[in-house]
Amino acid sequence: MAAMVANQMNVQSVRFGAGPSGSGGVTLTISGGTGPSISSPTAANNGLRRTAAMGFRMPTTTALQQMDVMMMGDGPGRRLRKNVANVRRHVDYVATVLNHAESRLWQYKRWQKPVQQPDELYQNTALPARCTPETPVDCILTKFVRAAMNKVKCPVYSLCWTPEGKRLITGASTGEFTLWNGTAFNFETILQAHDSAIRAMTWSHNEQWLVSADHEGFIKYWQPNMNNVHMYQAHKDEPVRGLSFAPTDVKLASASDDGTVRIWDFARCVEERAMRGHGSEVRCVAWHPFKGMIVTGSRDSQQPVKLWDPRTGDCLTTL
Repeated sequence: MAAMVANQMNVQSVRFGAGPSGSGGVTLTISGGTGPSISSPTAANNGLRRTAAMGFRMPTTTALQQMDVMMMGDGPGRRLRKNVANVRRHVDYVATVLNHAESRLWQYKRWQKPVQQPDELYQNTALPARCTPETPVDCILTKFVRAAMNKVKCPVYSLCWTPEGKRLITGASTGEFTLWNGTAFNFETILQAHDSAIRAMTWSHNEQWLVSADHEGFIKYWQPNMNNVHMYQAHKDEPVRGLSFAPTDVKLASASDDGTVRIWDFARCVEERAMRGHGSEVRCVAWHPFKGMIVTGSRDSQQPVKLWDPRTGDCLTTL
């Protein structure tokens, strides 16, 4: 037993002696090592039991010195400090989400939600932007974070976030999709999506399809894994400037420089009707969130904004 204790605790000598008179105990004395001296019979029994069962080992002086050196920043600690300094800048949303989860426990009614304060002293109580939809001023950006550059410098004509909000997809004049990390601000992958400049892109409401359009009038369907499923020419030899889904995702509206707005059956890729009335290029289109109504904007200074009935193709009014 003495040899086993000496081996486990890295000591130089172990000596057993008789305990105090009448106690019937055993006194254990450890010398020459780094472990403690145990004189109590109970402590001795506990120490032996812990040593035999768990193989407990006290840290040596050399190990403690190495830990002190790393804490002081010398030796290997310098490499650790250098790695910490070179961490890529990113936006951490965890703190705001935790604040929202904690404050929500005490909110019995909606009006009890804490109010955002426009001062740096209250930055520890910030909430996610999604928690304050009634006060959009809370979402105004006031600090520039970082500018990210692609491998090939070229204009970016369209962009959109992925449905989960973690990545950003940009469409460039070279016809490439660039997938950016929305937290670390670095690009993850590049995909040659179109043969010409990408002019518009949008996600379906069910977040299952990404639709993109290019400068030559082609429209492409993409799955969330960036797999191209279908392609067709919506506007002949004219750029498609805008895309918008119906609330049910059954229909798709496209606006082009040919002055028309076309309604497409999304599943069959068939044109249902073309709405004409703008005197110049139609630059944008938007479907009403829950009504059968489409609004378009054009370059025409006389009739810039029009409201349409997509079922009949008639112009309801001009703004």
